Amino acid sequence: MTRLPAIPAALVLLVLTAADPASAASVTTDRGCYRPGQPVGLTLADMPAGELIDLRTKDDYLSSVTVDAAGAFQGTFAAPDPGRSPATIDLIAGSSLAIYAQTSFLVAPLGVSMTPARARSSSSVTFRVSGFVEGGPLYLHIVRTISDTNHRPVATLRLGTLAGPCGTLTKKLRQLPPKHPRPGTYDLQFDLSPTYARRQGTYVERSTSLLRKR
Repeated sequence: MTRLPAIPAALVLLVLTAADPASAASVTTDRGCYRPGQPVGLTLADMPAGELIDLRTKDDYLSSVTVDAAGAFQGTFAAPDPGRSPATIDLIAGSSLAIYAQTSFLVAPLGVSMTPARARSSSSVTFRVSGFVEGGPLYLHIVRTISDTNHRPVATLRLGTLAGPCGTLTKKLRQLPPKHPRPGTYDLQFDLSPTYARRQGTYVERSTSLLRKR
């Protein structure tokens, strides 16, 4: 039986404490939240020089990029669609053998919900809006539909300031805020502009109807 030579203790310590060449590596994004499909600004730093870096989440492969001689890269990729709102995406940068760095960001589809889901136009409801990642004030434009080509603005309300990186806001008010609305169909358009423009810019809308009293 051949006995292997003993390894000096100093050498063992040296091996265990040797620095990982990618230990200082980092991956960052330019924002904390995105809508599905929006470009995510990506920065890689201190990666192994010239290496092909895989970008993936815990569930899916996203892309591969090659860093420069300084181990750096800047570019964009499309935010994935998680199918729910909001969702945390864990972004991993590495190779088939190692994870060099990771970070996380949120993805929130643009949308509005109403609670309760069914209510009289004069009843108080709670609107929950998300996905306005641009931030700032949120406005509600109440628009009466006269015909397919005739949409008449009735009122505009400033609902408040969007909160958090995903641009969320919760507001309780009458489903149809005007005090004495005329019977008909109304579009409720939520957007970032104090001036109404039909389906322009970043917006989300829902419709409600007020029947004529008999």
